[in-house]
Amino acid sequence: MVIALEPGGRVEGTVTDESGRPVERAFMDGRRVGSPDFYRLDSPRTDRLGRFHDNCLPLDTPIQMTPGHQDYLKCEPQEFTLTAQKPKAELHFILKRRPHLSVEGVVTDEKGKPLSGATVFNHGHNSGEVQKTTTDAQGKFAIAELMESGSDPAIDVRAKGFAPEHEIIPAASGASPAHVTVKLKPGHFIRGRVVGEDGKPIPDASVHFNSAGFSWGMMDDATRTNDQGRFEFDTLPDLCTFQIEHRGYSTIFNGRLQTDQVDLVTVAMSPTRTLRGHVFAADTGKPIEQFDVSNGRLQPTTFRSKDGLFALKDLYAPKDRNGRVYYYVRVEADGFRAKPLEELLVARGPSDAILEIPMERLDLSKRTSVSGRIVDARNQPVAGAQLRLVVTSEQPASDHEAHYNWILLKSDQLAQRPEWCEQYLSLVSDADGKFEFKNVLAGKFLQLAYWGKHVPEARSLAFDKTEARVPQTITIKLPKPAAIRGTIDQTKIPNAREIQAMLVTDPWHTFQAPLKAGQTTFEFNDLPAGAYNVLVASKLVPSKDDPRMSTSTTLASWTVHLKPGKTADLNFSDAKLEPPLDSSRRP
Repeated sequence: MVIALEPGGRVEGTVTDESGRPVERAFMDGRRVGSPDFYRLDSPRTDRLGRFHDNCLPLDTPIQMTPGHQDYLKCEPQEFTLTAQKPKAELHFILKRRPHLSVEGVVTDEKGKPLSGATVFNHGHNSGEVQKTTTDAQGKFAIAELMESGSDPAIDVRAKGFAPEHEIIPAASGASPAHVTVKLKPGHFIRGRVVGEDGKPIPDASVHFNSAGFSWGMMDDATRTNDQGRFEFDTLPDLCTFQIEHRGYSTIFNGRLQTDQVDLVTVAMSPTRTLRGHVFAADTGKPIEQFDVSNGRLQPTTFRSKDGLFALKDLYAPKDRNGRVYYYVRVEADGFRAKPLEELLVARGPSDAILEIPMERLDLSKRTSVSGRIVDARNQPVAGAQLRLVVTSEQPASDHEAHYNWILLKSDQLAQRPEWCEQYLSLVSDADGKFEFKNVLAGKFLQLAYWGKHVPEARSLAFDKTEARVPQTITIKLPKPAAIRGTIDQTKIPNAREIQAMLVTDPWHTFQAPLKAGQTTFEFNDLPAGAYNVLVASKLVPSKDDPRMSTSTTLASWTVHLKPGKTADLNFSDAKLEPPLDSSRRP
């Protein structure tokens, strides 16, 4: 067997502190823009000179990279795209040292009785950054250097027989440690048994519980079944869901189980299947000899078979709490339209028979292209702009349809929604601001979205319906970016989580600025002109009905009207709400 790998691109750079000294052992997080999955880099941590590098990054893919270190504050990621013409990128990061913040306190039960032996966790930006301590006989604890995992430093507390608690640590004045008292409520319990469809116990299955505010595995909230398939918890919060995993069985996500029951709660797991398929051209019936099969979030597997046959072990098919099975399998082959298999698998039902997978051939002679150039308000080329061409069968009703909202666009999730988007193409403008989308489907409608540094987010629907071999060109002239900046007094508006700027004409078009404890200023740059509702959002509160959901309230708000190139200055000093958009008012 010969496997030919495409050449990759190289990124290298340094991480230093504000004085220019190298930061050693900073963890480099590199991932595709909008994706939760990170790349495994050649040097995931910086060396003693603060250097890092990787030689195997994909080309023509928007990538973001950011360093993390427990002694430094998190910085903004840097985005770049490697190409065959420019296969190397050089990045430089400057980290600010984390302000000294310590905490001491006491852990008690609801009646105020101190709890000894309780575990107090403090987490950083990744799972490797964690410190913990235990309370003494008086329930007291202390952590000298708190790390941040989000907007504010926080601790997580758990003790046997009690529900876990998440506590935000307020900033203390001067060098004094913050003082907190954490009261734990009695935990709910469950005694369960995990079995297969045949009723036989499944030993060594991983069982997690989850509650809003906590991350999987971050608080030692997992156990494994014993030889009889049994597990138990006595530290459950009021509302929680369960995730149960075992190799060879379909994962149970967000499962609801009965708690505080005397009898055993039995959970049945379905075995995963090996998907056997036959991939062939729909027009000729001939097998396709090389194709990729993606299975959930895993990297696609390339199969080569003269008969077009494949066998994919451990088919990813999770079940929700209602027993519905979800399939995330997709087949791709050069010259053919990508084929999601969910409809075929649901129609077939549970079976080990070979799945017949007809692939629709793409007629490249009936394709076209869309090219153009993106320039700023002074007609200067804009390099590095992110561009997404959305190709659909129906003409979008407006430039802010929910199916094509900015969340789906900027995360590239539209690429996984063939029912809304027949083709989704991604590019970055070159040094001359130029771009060209090739092999665009004919007889379709287009919308082009663009964003980036010094690029106000917008989209254009100024295209004709595509025709075979009839290229279209467009010049995107950007307006001057607008901005919003301001101050906030968190002593007068406590419990603030973030500032949000939302376009009045498109509620999906929202920008966020997370707030740290004690932060007094904020800013939004590279904004499109328009009317904005700017609001202060509260910290998230777990939903009483569903622990996977949280709610937030508006603590204060302003309405501003931005013109191209202009900046609005705001001052949030009082939790006073302004009415919805009123064109006669200005901040």
